[in-house]
Formats: sequence, C-alpha cells, structure tokens
Amino acid sequence: MQHDTMIFRKESGVSRDDLKATVATQRGGDVAPVEQTETAFSMMDSHTEMADFGRSIGDAPKCRDRIVILGRTRAGKTIYLATLYEQLWQGEKGFHLRSVNGQTHMALLGVVETLRTGKWPAATSGLRYLDLEIVYKGKSRPLVSLDYPGEVFRKAFVEGATTPDVVELLDHVDRAAAVVFLVDPKVAEHGSISDAMDDDFGMLMALQRIQSMAAGRPVPVTFVLTKCDLHMDMIRAAGGLTEFIKTRYRQFVRAAPDFFAYTCSAVQTVPGDNGPVVRNDYRPIRVTTPIVYLLDRLAQIDADEAQRKNDRCVRDAQKRAIADDEKAKRRAIVRWTLFWALFLSLAVVLGMIAWRVAGR
Repeated sequence: MQHDTMIFRKESGVSRDDLKATVATQRGGDVAPVEQTETAFSMMDSHTEMADFGRSIGDAPKCRDRIVILGRTRAGKTIYLATLYEQLWQGEKGFHLRSVNGQTHMALLGVVETLRTGKWPAATSGLRYLDLEIVYKGKSRPLVSLDYPGEVFRKAFVEGATTPDVVELLDHVDRAAAVVFLVDPKVAEHGSISDAMDDDFGMLMALQRIQSMAAGRPVPVTFVLTKCDLHMDMIRAAGGLTEFIKTRYRQFVRAAPDFFAYTCSAVQTVPGDNGPVVRNDYRPIRVTTPIVYLLDRLAQIDADEAQRKNDRCVRDAQKRAIADDEKAKRRAIVRWTLFWALFLSLAVVLGMIAWRVAGR
C-alpha cells in the first residue's frame, strides 16, 4: 500500500499497526482500492485562535458521555449509524453495540431492512435520540446519538439560529466525549459554494465550539469521508487521502490539534434510472474503524487522567508526609528546648540554694 507522508502522535494510544489491522479486516472486495484509507494530522504547533462560538447557550461544562456523529444534509449520518449498529449488534463478545430500549433497536434495524431491499431510507424529519451502549475491550460506555435532519446542522453552525432544534443539537454537541465528522467528499469537489459551506465553515464552527467547551479534557476527533465506493478515483486523482483533506478542508486541518481521517463506505450502489441504487448485498466497509480509534483514544485519555490523579495523590501524600515530618521535628525542638530550659532553670535554682547553704 502506498502512503503519503503522515504524522502520527505517539501519545494517541493507538498504534499504526493496530489501525492497519482494523482496516484490513473490514476491507471489501467490491470497492476499488485507494492508496490511503486512513491518515493522521497533527497540528500541535498551530497558533489558530479559537473562537468562543455559541458560548451564550450554556457556558457551564456538561457531562461528556457520548460519541457525537456530525454531518450536513445527505452526508450519510442515518445510514452510517444503522450499518454501524448492524455490524456491532452481531459483534464479537469483546466489541459490540446494543440499544438500551426497543425503540432505538427497531429504528436502526428498520433502516437496515429498507437498505436490504435495495431502497434508500426516508430522510430524517425530526430530532431523535438513539440510546446505545458500546462494549469494547471489556469496558462498557454509553453512546448517545442524536439523529437529526442535516438542515439543522446548517442552522446551528452556519446561520447561527437559536430555534429549539438548534438548541437541542448544540446541547448534544456540548456533551461530546468524542466526535465523528461525516463528510461527502463530492461536495468539496463538485458541490455548490452553498453546499460546500456546511462542510467548510460549518465543520470549523462545530470544531471550535467543541474545543471551547471541552474544559481542559481532550475530545478526540475523526474526519470520515463517506460514500467512497463512488469517490475513490476522485480522492486518488487529488494525490491521496492526505492531500485531498489538506487541500479541500484547509481551515479544519489548521484548527484541529490532531485527528485521524478515514474513508468508509456504509453501503455500495449500482447505477439506476434515477441515480445510484443500493445493492441489497452491500457490506459496510470501515464504518467501525473510526469508532475503534475513538474508543482507544478515550481509554488512553481515561488512563492518563487516572495516572495524573494517582500522581497527584502520591504528591499530596508526599507533601503531607513531609509536612508531618516537619511538624514532628518542630515539636521535638520545642520539647527539647523546654526540657533544657527547665533543666537549666532547675540547675540555677539548685545552685543558688547550695550557695546560700554553703554561705551559712
């Protein structure tokens, strides 16, 4: 596999070999190969000034309990979520996803059933929470996803609206422990300026909001190019995944401290009279790879925080021990000072008595 120059951060907690192995297990035979399926960006030397976008809607830090999936209209959010659930619901013991209620389970598998008949699911028409629990490497994490119409993304991050659906989406974003940005690469290459604005300016504003509300805790990010069964040649022609992202999403790359980027294909299609039609034998490709990366990063962040907490406890214990030792030393000095003062005083008194007795 040919790779462009890539920057990998050692502290990410995810080895490059692990990522390559994950990609290899999910690669399908019906998709044209591309030189890169994942790449990493590290911009730790960037001095981009972060805007406090949207801070007026709830400044207080919120519980970060979810992996948030963000994307504009027709980016493939609903299908991505459904195929992710399809794969992980039947996943291995150490890595699987389950719904915490029947409504979420029926909603996601209903989308899968529609896809398996070769049809596209209806566009999302309203906000809908999908309460899930993901188990990975023996640890269970809540995964609360919000399925929302793509138009709400534009209202929130481009138009700056404050309608109830926008407030709900922003509250959801503010609770992100990790984020998957879903982007249709065709929009950047052939879409209108208006459509590209969502993926360019909108994604930047979403990223800056997440960073400004993080309260010091890292929020790992992945940037996922969707529908790549259709767009592999376009990405290859741009020089590969790294060059495509660096040249089409410059502002995002500049603003993001570090992130991994991936290509994925939730479903495969065949030409139809009215556009691409879903193949009913589709096989999701690399839809779990971004989630694996985020879960590993979250585990590393948790471990780092636990280590820092332990280090603080050790330092505090050492400080207390030193302080207690100093107190003990001071008490000993006081005791010995009093002892010698009393001893000398007694000696003086006894000396004076002896002198008087001797004088008689």
